[in-house]
Amino acid sequence: MTVMELEFKKNFDETRKNWRLFWEGKLNRPIILATIPKPGKKPISCPKWGEAFYRNQEEVVDQALRWAESHEFLCDAVPFFPPSLMMGLFPAILGAKITEVHEEWGVDTAVVPFVRDIDDVNLKFRRDSKWWEKWVSLCECIKRKCADRLVFGEASVDYNLDVLGAIRGTAELMTDFYDNPAGVHNAMRQINKVGSSPK
Repeated sequence: MTVMELEFKKNFDETRKNWRLFWEGKLNRPIILATIPKPGKKPISCPKWGEAFYRNQEEVVDQALRWAESHEFLCDAVPFFPPSLMMGLFPAILGAKITEVHEEWGVDTAVVPFVRDIDDVNLKFRRDSKWWEKWVSLCECIKRKCADRLVFGEASVDYNLDVLGAIRGTAELMTDFYDNPAGVHNAMRQINKVGSSPK
């Protein structure tokens, strides 16, 4: 295993071994996560999930770095920042429109269903989607700024029946299970194909 260190977790390689032993059932203790503010530093909060949707991406990633810099990650805790843009990202990349609801805490998003006939649907990964371009831009920004500094990953894009429910409508999909199971299978095959090998 390659030795790896992080700027904000100097003993990361040892922590990584503990996590591996934990998942193999060989650690013989629970994983211990403890994150505390560094003495003498003003603690910065980690960006909320989805803040990159309505804030400048560079600023969001910089805040994540300031959060990691202002905290100590003890025991098995690691500085971890997941890329997140919005709920409904995968349906949006398939062509769904996204509505915005402005709340006190930020902006919530929802998918507008667009599949009217589940038998006549042709789902494709739309690389020209503004949402795909924004997602790639966010991931590139995180990679550029955070490599060797903190851990990033876990792209939450929804999948499977959640996607079909979003683009078809939940009530309509529940009816389809009874009235048109072949149509549901047809749409799911397309979603799984796009999700496993987007072209």
